[in-house]
Amino acid sequence: MVKKPKVPDFNTFRKKFLLIGGGALLLIVFLVWAIWFAPHATVVISAKTTSMTVSDTVSLNETATTSAKSNVIKSVKKELAKEVSVEFSATGKKNVGEKAAGVVVFRNFSSGSVTISAGTILKE
Repeated sequence: MVKKPKVPDFNTFRKKFLLIGGGALLLIVFLVWAIWFAPHATVVISAKTTSMTVSDTVSLNETATTSAKSNVIKSVKKELAKEVSVEFSATGKKNVGEKAAGVVVFRNFSSGSVTISAGTILKE
């Protein structure tokens, strides 16, 4: 008796192909969702506070250390010097410009007297 070759059942193959393909597609969709869309969260932090008015006189001193008990804050003196240049084309005419004008107010918050010598130069 000679056995005939078995003919494959394409319906079974089609079902297996669709199930495996659908499962792979679902896995890819799940991974995209899990990596890009799911990790987002909103965190709300609230604090209960009370307002308090503080009115104290403090002294600023470059040599002292900051102390809350004696109301002294160590200050840091900073100075900014700028050099400005302007490019222009010479016209042969003298441009005198305008005289400088303005108001300078000196205040002394220390207990001792302070003298500002004549010829003191003020810079911006």
